Amino acid sequence: MLNESDLETIKLLLNKFNPYIFPTKNKWNTTPSHNEIIKALESFPGTHRLALEIKRIFEDHKKNIDLQNSVELANKIWSFAYPYYPFKVAWHDGCQGWFVIWKDIVNNKFYVECTECCSQLDSPEYILSDKDFSIDSYGISLYPTLDEIKEIGWDKYIIKE
Repeated sequence: MLNESDLETIKLLLNKFNPYIFPTKNKWNTTPSHNEIIKALESFPGTHRLALEIKRIFEDHKKNIDLQNSVELANKIWSFAYPYYPFKVAWHDGCQGWFVIWKDIVNNKFYVECTECCSQLDSPEYILSDKDFSIDSYGISLYPTLDEIKEIGWDKYIIKE
């Protein structure tokens, strides 16, 4: 079962992302239960993919230990909520993942993160350098648009597929 903090994170993200107002109160004017939230997600009028992914996250929580890291949960939800494909900048030989561009929405900072091991770097320039990787250095993040990437000059690093 999701903890209260994760439930609130999901509700806030849904409210912010979609014009659909996610119910913070049910018909009895109390906080919706886990099952009521699942039911609301099934009839979610926004991005169907987002609804399915959030539903899957809820179901995973019922089977597994609670995810205590609400930032990780929020990032996963945002990655499905945002319609932009993650822009790949390099292959990570160490773990066989891709470095993709992210934008921290709290600090408005861009960074790259590996899709497999979650190693993070402040810039694509550091991928081939001796700079140490970090993990969990950034907060709630989303995929930036191509225009945002062009503004900071990182479009030259994007792998064209």
